[in-house]
This record gives sequence, structure tokens and C-alpha cells, in this order.
Amino acid sequence: MKKLFTMEFLPGAKLLSKGVFLMLFLANFALVANGGISEPHMQEKTITGTVTTDEDNTGLPGVNVILKGTSIGTVTDIEGNYKIDVEGESAILVFSSVGYAVEELAVGNKTVIDVALTPDIKALEEIVVVGYGEQRKVNITGAVATIDKELIENRPITNGTQALQGVTAGVFVHQNSGQPGNDAATIRIRGFGTLGNNNALIIVDGIQGSLNDINPNDIENISVLKDAASASIYGVRGANGVVLVTTKRGKKGKMSINYNGYYGWQEATTLPDVITNSSQYMEMFNEAVLNEDPTATTPFTQDQINEFNTYDPYVTPNTDWNDLAFRTAKITDHNVTFSGGTDNVNYAVSLSYLNQEGIFIGTDKERYNIRINLDSKVSEKFNWGISLSGSQTEINEPTGGAGATITNAMRAAPMHVPFLEDGRYGNTWLSILNKNYQHPISMATDGENNDQIGQVLGNIFAELEIVKGLKFKQVAGVQRYSSLNSKFAPKEFSYDPKTFTPGAIENRSWRDMENAHRDLTRIELVSTLTYQKTWDNHDVSAMVGYNQISSREDKFNGGINGLPENNQLRELDAGSTSMATGGSSLDLGLKSLFGRLNYIYNNRYLFEANLRYDGSSRFAKENRWGFFPSASLGWIISEEAFLASSYWIDNLKLRVSYGQLGNDQITPFQYLPTISLGQDYTFNGQMVGGAAQTKLENPDITWETSIQKNIGLDLAAFKGKLGVELDYFEKETKDILATINISQVIGALSPPFVNLASVKNNGFEMLLNHKNEVGDWTYGADANFTWLLNNEVVDLPVPQKGYRLRQEGEMMDSFYAIKMLGVFQDQGEIDEHKVQPDAKPGDIKFEDFNDDGRIDNEDRQVVGRSIPEFVYGFSLRAGYKGFALSAMFQGIKNVNSSTEEEMKPFFNGAGVTTRYLDSWTSENKSNELPRLTRGTYQPNWRQSSFLVQDASYLRLKNVQFSYTFPTEMIKKAKMSYLKLYINAQNLLTFTNYIGLDPEKDPFKSRGSYPNVVVTTLGLNVQF
Repeated sequence: MKKLFTMEFLPGAKLLSKGVFLMLFLANFALVANGGISEPHMQEKTITGTVTTDEDNTGLPGVNVILKGTSIGTVTDIEGNYKIDVEGESAILVFSSVGYAVEELAVGNKTVIDVALTPDIKALEEIVVVGYGEQRKVNITGAVATIDKELIENRPITNGTQALQGVTAGVFVHQNSGQPGNDAATIRIRGFGTLGNNNALIIVDGIQGSLNDINPNDIENISVLKDAASASIYGVRGANGVVLVTTKRGKKGKMSINYNGYYGWQEATTLPDVITNSSQYMEMFNEAVLNEDPTATTPFTQDQINEFNTYDPYVTPNTDWNDLAFRTAKITDHNVTFSGGTDNVNYAVSLSYLNQEGIFIGTDKERYNIRINLDSKVSEKFNWGISLSGSQTEINEPTGGAGATITNAMRAAPMHVPFLEDGRYGNTWLSILNKNYQHPISMATDGENNDQIGQVLGNIFAELEIVKGLKFKQVAGVQRYSSLNSKFAPKEFSYDPKTFTPGAIENRSWRDMENAHRDLTRIELVSTLTYQKTWDNHDVSAMVGYNQISSREDKFNGGINGLPENNQLRELDAGSTSMATGGSSLDLGLKSLFGRLNYIYNNRYLFEANLRYDGSSRFAKENRWGFFPSASLGWIISEEAFLASSYWIDNLKLRVSYGQLGNDQITPFQYLPTISLGQDYTFNGQMVGGAAQTKLENPDITWETSIQKNIGLDLAAFKGKLGVELDYFEKETKDILATINISQVIGALSPPFVNLASVKNNGFEMLLNHKNEVGDWTYGADANFTWLLNNEVVDLPVPQKGYRLRQEGEMMDSFYAIKMLGVFQDQGEIDEHKVQPDAKPGDIKFEDFNDDGRIDNEDRQVVGRSIPEFVYGFSLRAGYKGFALSAMFQGIKNVNSSTEEEMKPFFNGAGVTTRYLDSWTSENKSNELPRLTRGTYQPNWRQSSFLVQDASYLRLKNVQFSYTFPTEMIKKAKMSYLKLYINAQNLLTFTNYIGLDPEKDPFKSRGSYPNVVVTTLGLNVQF
């Protein structure tokens, strides 16, 4: 057969012919799937109707009406009317609008289809607290994170700051201590923006407050304002972000009584693994001395070592000081809330009690809290309310402080006898060690270091609707804080276990008494006028306000020595020598005007502008006032017609923002000269007291300014089962205060602070959540991730070069030290390296960074970072009927921390960790640890990268298993809710860090109070 047509002569003809065949096949399949090419064309008809609300039957403008399965659609007009052309009776119309449940209706043979949309209660209830008001989450254009009470409930957190850890993106919460009363976490929002105070502003129920003293069980929700668009309404106080705390309030209904309480146990997350065998310690000490100088006389004789091989707890002990100084500590917390209300009055009253022993002996905390929230509706146009909270806290720790005492406990040697057989404090009979050593148990338990802290925070508000949509609100708040610290240092003795010779424990000033009192009163007034109007496709709201804050702080302290030797009298009047007193006061004020404008068009195009005008008394009159504006835009893309047919997307929103913020959190009055007393001088041959200026002033000093940009994308999908939030931010802080160099001809004056430094941050945030129900099963997962792409000191004319580096072009607070290259394995490596000719095999090899032929401080370089690159957290939860299991993880990555105390063996007579059993020897060569020497051996123990360790970690922050009883089972006991749970906090930590705890202060090398593992059994019950 003759071929009519061929393509074989074309390059790739076979492939092309197959493609043509495939396209023809698909086209034919599409025709068949649509009923074949012979089916007549469907008849087109017009559908009209009105969309209303089922609440008041009013027309809804801006409702999307989409032909299901297509992109064909329309939008309702001002009165809710629509018109759309469809084909066939099988067509389905989809009606959707923000805040209302989606409706799907079949066309059938109808030409008029009216529909009443039902409000999506869940969507409408998703209200977010923002600066001086509330907004629906769907309309927010700034970067705002929210934390609900469900993430806080039943966790054994003793401080409100701990509630933020690991639960939201862009917020780095660092708890570096587990000490009762000193366990507040630091909160850093979007990096470190200044060389000074990086603390976020805390607002409690609309008034500036503190998270440290609030009862976590009283928290209803927390909003974190992360960008300038959301935080600029707080102006000069908002540069480091703002945390808004809302406490629980009453709701209409009969009175309910809620009890939540737990009892638990605490243990250290980790403790150093030290050598506790005395003879082994003595042999290692001798080895270290001989490694430093082979001709030296060893401090411990073989007879002494042999004597300690015969164990006697009162003469030749193997003392584990960590076992004596640390304990399993109890913790208990009880909370009772009475709440209810009528049509006109709602109330919530809570009482709480916390009792927490410290895991280190001599430390504990006891706190009482009360909160009263009352809301009254006087009429349809006027309502008022109060929020009043009070707390009384008592904190105890060792006289010399917990940190110093922990340092001594971890340094103490195993040869010391803790107690004689008769109970008196022991010492050691070995002459090589100081018999008058700082006895850790005496330091921890003798004497007194007591803090009594009382705080009241209250505000009253009144709101009047002047005309429809126009409201005036007045808030007046007061914070009253008072503390009294009492310290008493007794004179105690320890005894030689062989001769019973006493020696005074030289751990403090003997028989010393000190009192320190602090009072703080802060008064705040906030007046706002708001207006809201909706018409056609327009929604406008505006607010103007006035804010005034005044505060006064008074301090007084007194001390005296020479109290009676019986250690019983602990009053200032009982002393006889070295009396000293001191005191100071400080008054500060802030006045502000602020405003906000919100505009929404067609339920999808969003605009917000904020501005604030602040005047701070921290600066001179000429530089006191500043203007801080911001603007943001939002686009609800999911409301557009081209996405309306995408049924899996509930909400898709794009956000962009730009704004400026300020920071006035500096030492006040640096524009004035500092005059110091006690500047003695000679007059007529005699020494007389005087005063002199000791610091130069700078009258031009002003606040720091933070310029912030943000772009974000929010997605809610699959009927609320999936949520995604993505943000990219840039943050540059300018005019940061830093000191400058001054000429010595000026004299011995401290240099002034000048606005001259700049720091940049930029990063990426991601928040994911998923939840679902399958039969009786529920499950969910959340994840948050923050990537700090860059933190850089941009301008700093005078670098600060210490172990903590602040220098242009470098990350803020980098570790600055000599770099360790490894360990010399033999003399040949030493000779080849050349710059350490006195080194011995087994010593640390350092880098000659500046190539000058020697190792010294000029060879320092950046060897680590104290700011984590990645901060993340994730949680998993599952439930079946009344059973529930949840786990929350939190971690940081690419961060370093100092480990000086743990890394230096025998530092000034201190102990040694078991790690040094694997020190370098000629038979045990490695590049990890040098040969065993004392911590004072200069060739090895320079400030180097050997002391800077990777502190990345992943921590199981919380795990909870609970059972909620069925209502039918408990109603006979008059209970409406009963839940039992077991909870564990900080249960597991995964890290390569060899120090005390990877979450400690990265630059603190000793005296850190360990974080704690807390296991609790608890009960929630409601009547």
C-alpha cells in the first residue's frame, strides 16, 4: 500500500508522531467524557437571588457566588443581590464569604435561588488582642502570634515567661535558671536588636506590667506583636516587640467553681559527673602537677593515698558534694476560680498558692496570688469594669547567693569531711588543702537571705458609646511593687577530723546584717476614642488615644557588722561596727498621642496605619519627642473569584508592612553630668570629703530607632484542618547608644554615651498546624521554626573586644578567643608549628591568627555565636474519647556556650570531672582533650575555643497524659468537669554540650543554677 504521508524524514519523527497520537487520544477521551460530540448543546439560563444573613435577614454584599467546578462566578451587590448564567439543571452554586459557613445549592429547575448564610462561629470567635483593642484574625495585616490557654494549662510553669517557650515562631525564650524566684525566662523577639536592653514590653490587661509575678493559671491568652505594623502603636517602648497578656474573665451563667492543682517532684536536668573517689582524685592531682613540671614534688604522698583507700566517712571520706547539696525537691500548686455572671454583671475571682522547694538546698519560694476581674453593663451604651491582682512572694537563697554557693559545691574536693560524727561541720586533715575552705553546706543553710515581695496591679475602665459606632474608653491603672531583702551572715566553724581543731569558715563577712528596701509605684492613664462604620463594600475603623505614665522608685539599704556571736539576734540594732547606709530615688514620665486607621474594601483588601508621638523624660527637652509611624497592607486572595472554586482553601492572605519603633530603655538622665560623693581631697593638710563629676554628659542623647519590614502569607485549608503562616522580616536598629573613646587630657572621667551604633537582623519564620477527627479519635500537630539569617553590628566606631565581641561586620556578642587547632601528638608537630616552642606533647595547639610568630591576645578571632541561628518547636497530640496524650519539643541549633568551669580541672584547688579520665597520654592520644594539667597551667588554659562548646539542643519540654471523665459519670457528685493528668517538664534533653545545661547563660562559666525536670500529678475539677 502506498503511503499518503510520512514524517520519518523529520528529526525525532517517531517521538512527534507519538505525541500527536497522545493528544488526539486525550481530545477524544475528553469528548466522550463530556457526553460525546453528538450530544446537543446544554441550554443556558440565568439564575438570580438574594444572599442574606440568617441572623437578621439583611442583605450581604461582597458574597462570592461560584459555579462549582469552574472559575465562573459573580459577587453580590450592596443589597446582597446577584445574577449568574449557568448551563444544565445539574449545576451547583457555591456561596462563600469571610466569617460565614459555605453553602452549596443545586440549581435544578429553579431560576431564583435565595440563601441565608450562617455565621461561622469559630471564625468569628477568632479574635486577636492587639494594641489598645481587638481585631478579627482574618483582618490582621501585621505579624501577630497568639497563644491560647490550652497551651499553658496544667503545665508546671512557675513564671508567666515560661509559657512562651517553644510555642510560636519568631520568639526566642531562654530559661537559664531553675532557681525558685529567679527562674524567669528572657524573651527575645526577632533577634537581638540593640547593644543594651533587648527586653520586650509586657502589657497585662491593657496596662504595663510584668510576667514574672502573674499566676500562669490566670492567663486567658497571649498576643505577641512582632513587627512594626502591630507594635508601633506603643512607640518608643515597642522596639523589642510587645507581649499582650489577657487574663480570664467571667461569662454569663450560674457561678462555677474551678479547681486546678498538682503535686510534683523536681530534679536537676543534669549535674557534672565529678571524681568522688578521694584516692583517685589525689593520684590525678599528682599526675597533673608532674605533667606541668616533672621535677616537682607531688602534693599527696603515697601513704596519704593509701590511707584514703581505707574508707572512713569521718576521716577519709569519698564525699560526693553534689549528692549532699542537691536534692529531689517538692513542688505544689493550687488554684481556685469562682466565675459567673448575669446579663449585666460578670465576675471572675481566683486564688492561688505555690510552694516550690529548690533542688539546691537553702533555696525555695512561696507565693500567694489573688485576682478579681469584674465587668458591668450599666446600659446599652455604658459599661465599666476592674481588673485587680495581688501577689505576696517569699524567696530564700544562701547568704552569698545561689550562684556562688553552687560554685563552691561543685569545686569542693572529695577528701573534705562534710560532718563529724557528732554533727559538727568537718574539714580535712590534709595540709595541702586549705582547712578554712568554704563549706558548701554551711554556705547554703546557715544564715539568711530572704526576699519579701508584694505587688498589686490594678486598673479600672469605663466605656461609653456616644453615638452609634463612636466609643470613648478611659483606663486608669496602678502598679505597686515593694520588696525587702534581709541578709544575715553568721560566724560558723569547721573542725579537723583528727585533731578537732576549729577553723572559721571563711565564706562571708562574719556576723553581718544587711537590709535593702525597694518601692516602685507606676500610674498609667489611657484614653481612646474609636469609630467604626460599615457601608456598601467599605469597612472603616479609626482610633485616637492619649497615654500617660509616671513612675517613682525609692531604694534604701543599711548594713552593720559585729552582731552577737550566738548568731541569734538578726537586727540592725544588734550590731556594733561598720554601720553603712545608702539610698536613692528615681522619677520617670512618658506622655504619648497615638492613632490607628483600618480600612477594608470588599472583605479582601486591607489597610492599616498606626502612628505614635512620644515624649520621654529619659532625655533632654530638646530631644524628648519622637514620631513613630507604620503602615501595612493585606490581600485576602481566597476571596477573589479565581480562587473561589478552590474548595480546599479556606483563607489565603498576603501581608506586607513597614514601620518605625523606638527604644528608651537606657539608664536615665545621661544628658546630665554625674556628680559622685566620696571624692576625698586634701585641704589645709587634712583629708576632707568632697564631690566631683566622674562622668561626661551628652545633652544630645536620644532614643534608639528600629526600622522594620515584613512580608507574610497566611493559609487556612481543608475546613480548618491545616494552617500555615510564613513571614520574612528585616529589622535595623539605628542610633544605638554606645560609649566613645575620649582623650586622657580630659582626666579620669568616664566617657559619655552617644547615639552611634547600628545593628541589623533579618530572618524567616514558619508556623504550621494540623488537626483532625476520625470517629472517636482526635489528633493534631504544630510546628514553628525561626531562621535568623543574619545578625550584624553595622556601625560601632569603638569596638568592644572581650570574650564577648561587639565589632562592625560581626554578629553581636560573638565569642572572641584564640582558636584551638587540636592537640600536639609529638615533638615533631611542636617543631613544625614553631609558634609554641615551650609546648609539650599533649598540650593544646593554637592558631597564630595574625602570623606574628607567637600566641597572645592578638590572635583572638570569632570562635562561636551566642545567638542561635535556628529556634524551633513542635508538638504532637492525640485523643481517644476521654484519654489525651500530648508532647511538646523545643530546641535551638547552631549556638555556642562557655564551659570554663567544667573544662578546667583542679582550677585553684577545685575538683575534676570524670571526663579527664580520658585525657591525652602517650598511650591514649587524641585531639579532644589535652594532657592532664591544673586549670592554672597557662600554656593550655588560655581563653580559647576549647572552652566554647556547641550548645545546640532538642528538649522534650512537656509531655502530658490525661483522662477526662464522662459527664454522666460525675454528675451525681455535682461536678460538671473532672480531669486527672500526669505531666513532665524538661523530661529529656538531646545535646552534645558537656557543660551543666545548654540553656544556661552562654557567657556564664560557673555558678549556674541547673534547670529542672518536673514531674507532677494533677487534678482539674469544675462544680
